[in-house]
Amino acid sequence: MINPKLRDALDVIQGFLLDPAIGGELADVLSALRGPDSDDMQMKIRTTNHIRRAAFPEMEKPLITGIVDGTALRRWDLWVEGPMNITHPIHNQSPHFLSHIRRAREALGQDPETGLDLTR
Repeated sequence: MINPKLRDALDVIQGFLLDPAIGGELADVLSALRGPDSDDMQMKIRTTNHIRRAAFPEMEKPLITGIVDGTALRRWDLWVEGPMNITHPIHNQSPHFLSHIRRAREALGQDPETGLDLTR
């Protein structure tokens, strides 16, 4: 059975996804949060990490991802700093993912190619 709070959150997200005013932008941001379907960590650093920082600025603190022997496991790499430019030649192998990154950046007020904040 699904956690009722999770079901409530998914229902809210679904409502926004069905909203023609923001559904497409939200879908792009959600896709960009996931990251590329590859082991290309450089692409992830250049793209996904910056989208995560822009989408969830309050979460730049470490996330607890589990408990082992009573010790909390924290994940810092979600928020790692790094270059944002996605025009590097090695990244031309995933145009579908990069289209989500570009559109997500625009939706979050960033330059679609560099990821620089355009809202300031």
